[in-house]
Amino acid sequence: MFNADELTCRAVVDLPCSGELELSIKVGRDELAHAKLTPAPGVLGCAFPLPKKRWLAALDRSAAQPFRTGIFRVDAWLVCQDPPAVLRADDDFVAGFAWGE
Repeated sequence: MFNADELTCRAVVDLPCSGELELSIKVGRDELAHAKLTPAPGVLGCAFPLPKKRWLAALDRSAAQPFRTGIFRVDAWLVCQDPPAVLRADDDFVAGFAWGE
């Protein structure tokens, strides 16, 4: 049993323009959530539920430790209409999950 079950990834994006926004949530190389939005300028908060079965399969494969780690990453791409621009942002962190405690 791990020290976490269902996870929720929350992202806050400060949008300088209106346009098409794409968000991607990855653990390791696996994409666990993807959204396409058409927001107005301003601050946008979003939440993505990450089912345990999906993020657990994406953690590192090392069996030598009493824990496993994973790199959780959110990527955002915004294509602005006026003025025309393409903006990209990302953030990530490494999480460790233990069992048998």
